[in-house]
Amino acid sequence: MNAKLLAISTIARSIGITVVAAIALGAGATAGAQNMQIAASLLYNATYNYEAGGYADTNIIFGVTPTLHTGLPPSLSLAALPINPPGPQSFLNFSGISNNGLVYAPSTQPGATVDLVAVSNGSIYRFFGPFSGSSAPASPNTTPFATIWNQCGGEEAEVVRANAVVHSNAASPPSESSGCNGPEQPGAMAIDGNGVLYVLSLDGGSIECDGPVVELWAFLPVAITANTPAGYATQPVLIDNNVAGGGTSNCTARDYSNNNVSQASAQAFFPNPFTVADLVVAPSGVAAPLSANDVLVVFGDSNYNYPAPQNVVAVLADYNASNLAAVIKGTASLNTPLVVANSSDIVHWGQTLTGPAPAAGGGPTWVAGPTDQALSAAAWPADSNILLLDEDGNIFKFTWSTTCAVAKATNCSVVNMPVFWPLLPNAQAESNYYGSLQVNSLRTGAQSGNSYAFVAAYTPGEGPGAPGEILALDNSSGANAPQIASTNDGPFSALAVSSPPSGTGSGAQCVTGCNLSGGNQQLITGTPTAIAAVEALGAKGKITETVCIVQQDPRHICNAHAPLPPSNSLYNSKTLPVSAVCPNSHFNPSFGNTIIPDYICGDYGSGGPGTGTGFVLIQGVANGVDGVPDLLIYNDANADAFFDPGQTEPCTSNQPTTVFGWAPWSGSTTEGSIPESPFMTELTYGCGTSRASSSGMSINMLGGKLSLATANEFKANNTSFAEFKYANLFTDVLVAPIDVIQKVRLESIIVRSELFLTRGQTSCAARKIWRADQYVADHASHFHGIPGFDPNSYGRARSRLANLFLTIFSRIEGNVAPQMWPLPTAPGICPGNIDIDPDGY
Repeated sequence: MNAKLLAISTIARSIGITVVAAIALGAGATAGAQNMQIAASLLYNATYNYEAGGYADTNIIFGVTPTLHTGLPPSLSLAALPINPPGPQSFLNFSGISNNGLVYAPSTQPGATVDLVAVSNGSIYRFFGPFSGSSAPASPNTTPFATIWNQCGGEEAEVVRANAVVHSNAASPPSESSGCNGPEQPGAMAIDGNGVLYVLSLDGGSIECDGPVVELWAFLPVAITANTPAGYATQPVLIDNNVAGGGTSNCTARDYSNNNVSQASAQAFFPNPFTVADLVVAPSGVAAPLSANDVLVVFGDSNYNYPAPQNVVAVLADYNASNLAAVIKGTASLNTPLVVANSSDIVHWGQTLTGPAPAAGGGPTWVAGPTDQALSAAAWPADSNILLLDEDGNIFKFTWSTTCAVAKATNCSVVNMPVFWPLLPNAQAESNYYGSLQVNSLRTGAQSGNSYAFVAAYTPGEGPGAPGEILALDNSSGANAPQIASTNDGPFSALAVSSPPSGTGSGAQCVTGCNLSGGNQQLITGTPTAIAAVEALGAKGKITETVCIVQQDPRHICNAHAPLPPSNSLYNSKTLPVSAVCPNSHFNPSFGNTIIPDYICGDYGSGGPGTGTGFVLIQGVANGVDGVPDLLIYNDANADAFFDPGQTEPCTSNQPTTVFGWAPWSGSTTEGSIPESPFMTELTYGCGTSRASSSGMSINMLGGKLSLATANEFKANNTSFAEFKYANLFTDVLVAPIDVIQKVRLESIIVRSELFLTRGQTSCAARKIWRADQYVADHASHFHGIPGFDPNSYGRARSRLANLFLTIFSRIEGNVAPQMWPLPTAPGICPGNIDIDPDGY
């Protein structure tokens, strides 16, 4: 037989979602909690210590817990995290970059999904998650944090600086008065998909040149060891020492206008180093000329090159990911960043600054008008388009035309969409500074299929007591008021958000076992020829999984506490369209037109199966892999990874507590349809978590339960349910691309098994289904595929047979469900071995 016997281990816990659990770094958080995670740091603490002559040393970082509400932004609550960097200084660095000196990093610590990286007084720290509220983390580390980079000064910092990597192919080697071969005043940070930590730094300038410069540095991820306790190389790589300011050897600032995609301009773009505001990594799915993992730098409007005329300054500059990787390796020179958007590209973007007339003897020429300083940017999760926050509280949304080339040509068009959010409440221009809301940082996140924006802000005032605020926004452009959480501990500046990510991998990776989205351990098996074809796919074998968490089933037949109409139009529905709980507007690509049938209900809550009515949907886009015939995918699905990682689902009543739903993804040009289409089918084969086999990655449902009493297709008993499955199996085989002789023989085996069932000879029926699976495995070369119709008749037949066996053997007969499939020998007893035909099947 070509099938591999499989006993899949317990699913490794990875990033997922819950609604009400505290964030993983928060006080009292459950280890490995799977919520969207949010943290915010104070610019400084507002309590002034007159004896010490400064602000109190609190260095508070807050955890922000979101609670979702249907059709509204999530409500927020704050709790100070039990983490605190050393030293008497606060998080205050300098204007601009410091406002964004906070970012989540993937965690390797047991029970944690993310760690928190924070800038404080010129140093960069990594705080290890998760925290239980004590001063020490639940991790192998003996301290709750490790230092990634020490501020320039002191013996330890000198050692780090001596090891700094400064490639000769960077813009030009630094010659700094401080001698700091690393970020002198680190601020804005971002981490790309490879775990590289990028840091913007405002440095004092070179010995020869006057004035500050902004540099871009990279810290490479490494294993956590005694020598590298923070998990980053102690040798930062200088990417660019000329982001803004006079960083070149001849002390001239970079002119960005010559590399502007959207327009040719006679005006020079010389950004002010003090208005370099943010750092963002481009997500997958971003439009050209950007690409995934590009590093974007946000500049504010400025009049750095005075006297008049004032320059239109680049708002967004793009460092190409491929070029960055080569620069880090030392195999290429840095390309000049591409100006992918400037202030004239954004409708209503003010190009003038408010301020006094120039002083006698010269100085900046500031013209009266609106102040539209660019402060921060983020990608909107639902469509990967870019959001830009200005200091007036406007959030602009834009992308690029799909026809532009990735080059230094001026042939790209910035597509400016309607204002995403107009003028956050009470945010005003600087002329009305006191008493108005001052915004600082913009970050975005997604949970349960919904995308949200979060803004760090504060209300300035004279003396102590500047309240900080975190605002949660949806995409209603002001129709829904923002949800706000506030504190009087000081003004918020930096903000970090970690969303449960989509999982990406390859078919070759899954041949040895993969867990791309954190909740479904998968193994691709099949014939040797099929496995070789998967391994040969290379980049064409890419698999992307997107997770949608449904916190409660909206159907009253499944949920006694379902919201009532008219707010819940599905209250009286027996079936459930996936698009109703994973809206097409929130996912790109959409989850399609699959419908959850009336006999599958949600069964999950924070305490595991049976404690709620939630469930998980995972969309697997794997067109290359799904087009290979003679594959069989084993799934070990565990909704605990998304609802309550502390639970392990037991196997009760001899059968799985929860079931595995499957359907071809309707958006695929490869997967075709099944007899149940557009309805999902149930494919559970065994016990442990929810074990199932399938013919493709497709649409998977985790955490559901059977509800036979609510079904219309069959009577409310397992025998009728089995007959329903026989009918669909027979139909699927009948139309499948299988050689005629083998098709007829397989159908005869299936019919014989069903006859045993109708006669009450259930053990014989189960054994015959086991023999049918043997037959398919032994005759795999006769089972073919037609893309767009049935690409894998072998996988479809075997997955249905495995599920039908469980239905008869365990649900009807009451035997302990298998933990692997197929069983090595024929199960049970059939008197006289009447289940065996002359050919052995």
